[in-house]
Amino acid sequence: MAVNRPENGQEWSDAGDRVIAVTMLASRDVRERITEVVDPGDQPPGPAYGFWRMMRDRIDRGEAVDVEALLALARLPEVEAFGGRAKILDLALLPVLVSSAPTHVHQLLELAITEAMFAELSRPQGPRTDRMTRLTERLAGIPALMSGTTGGQWISVSDIDPEEVSWLWRHRIPLGSLTIICGDAGLGKSLLTIELAARVTRGQMHVLPGQTDAERAEPATVAIITTEDSLAVTVRPRLEQAGADLTRVKVWSAGDGEDLTFPSGIGRLRQFCERERPRLLILDPLTGVIDSGIDSHKDQDIRRALKPLYGLAAEIGASITGISHLNKSTASGPWNYRVMGSVGIAAAAPSVLFFTRDPDEPEDSPARIVSLTKSNLGPPAKVVELTLAKRAESQVHPTVGWRGESERSIASILTTSEASNGKGRGGNLEEAEDFLREYLAEGARGTLAVESEAKNGGITEATLKRAKERIGARAFQQNRTWFWELPSGAQVNEPLRNEPALEPLRAPEPHPEVQS
Repeated sequence: MAVNRPENGQEWSDAGDRVIAVTMLASRDVRERITEVVDPGDQPPGPAYGFWRMMRDRIDRGEAVDVEALLALARLPEVEAFGGRAKILDLALLPVLVSSAPTHVHQLLELAITEAMFAELSRPQGPRTDRMTRLTERLAGIPALMSGTTGGQWISVSDIDPEEVSWLWRHRIPLGSLTIICGDAGLGKSLLTIELAARVTRGQMHVLPGQTDAERAEPATVAIITTEDSLAVTVRPRLEQAGADLTRVKVWSAGDGEDLTFPSGIGRLRQFCERERPRLLILDPLTGVIDSGIDSHKDQDIRRALKPLYGLAAEIGASITGISHLNKSTASGPWNYRVMGSVGIAAAAPSVLFFTRDPDEPEDSPARIVSLTKSNLGPPAKVVELTLAKRAESQVHPTVGWRGESERSIASILTTSEASNGKGRGGNLEEAEDFLREYLAEGARGTLAVESEAKNGGITEATLKRAKERIGARAFQQNRTWFWELPSGAQVNEPLRNEPALEPLRAPEPHPEVQS
């Protein structure tokens, strides 16, 4: 779609108008960057200029610039000057992808400044040197402007004021940043985010495992964009059961319209965030809110799509938390190579949480593990144990019960999870305990022999060591060789029960009626 220079009094093309419309609606950042280069006196006449000026006037008056405002303009008499109501409605109904808009705006700005330069050169008294210099500089700066790199400079690190990281969930989910929660499908990642949403709306995040009083905050708004769950059948009932204040939860409802996807929808999201100031924004799943033109399997594409979200999080001081499934690959390798789509999804987020079954519990256990597998903003955090279970007969959906922090090794949990990917469970804790009781029943055995026999039986090293602690087995050294044995009369440690250490939030009765 080309934007052609008008000749012989011809008007600008619809394509040119739509490009300007999209960039005006895209985001405040785009508008401000374009305004740095555009001088009203440089704009060629035509409907594109008229539309630009009307939108600029709204911005100068502090009024909203969005699709609703665009449609409102259609009712103004002065709209007839550049195409009338039909032209404005056409702009609103035929949008251009923001991803392609910079190219076309580049052409429009280049044309406008070039025409201003020709006009200056054709002045009878000759061009003004200072104005020609400014026009030349602006023309040369357009490519950098449209790529977002305008104003860059080298500065001394000593001139940068350090900032402390604020946390939604201490050392796990930062505010003003992007967090990914990844794990196999069907384990309850969405239920975890529903629990976090409920806590935020009730001002109860500070009571979660690992929190301090510094994370205490007033009840706040939560925004949810989901492409997998029904708002009426799933999202609202889960929020109610988790005890959320539904009046503080905002969800995107596409209805018969378009889904809100990115980066094309970043302007609309920014306007919502500036108005509602959410403390937590949940994207479920992350790949479901990426523009269809973005190849989620390409690292460069996914980073380009996530960059505006990261910038928005920093701008509004909220946590943007995306859910990412793991693919079903049975190939060996680190967990992050199983993240659905590009490995760039996990690489682009400063904080990544891994959500999995408790590898030391039976397959059908409600026990779950949340471990911090990547953090660019804080120190390592302990593993958190929780359960997903129905607490009452009337419950349709499970809710989170918090067991608390654990001293368990994140590395061993990841190793067990990877080993069990496509190859069975690798042995659960109960089986490992039974193995040790039987194998050590007749006396001490060499540690290497115990580990080798357990491995042959499909029991991982991490599970074996945890079982050893649970049954009270003792390790001792004799003649430079290590042995394991069952202590005489030792009591087997009781396993963790599926009782939450932290009571779930309770929904108020009666709950106010809100629309999804």
